Amino acid sequence: IVVIGLDAADQVLLEKWMNAGYLPNLNQIRENGIYGRLNNTAKYCGVSEELASTEALWPAFITGCSPDT
Repeated sequence: IVVIGLDAADQVLLEKWMNAGYLPNLNQIRENGIYGRLNNTAKYCGVSEELASTEALWPAFITGCSPDT
């Protein structure tokens, strides 16, 4: 498994550029692999919060455990 995380990238612009042919390698990965967006919401102390950055989400992604766990 290979995961490519573009942490500070604007998803809308990336998708627009991939569709326009400006990012052919990323587009090929998207078309031939699995593509998805990271949900920027985390649950802390039983309350879901929208996060301003994805820094806190990477440990949850890697471990498979939510911050509450």
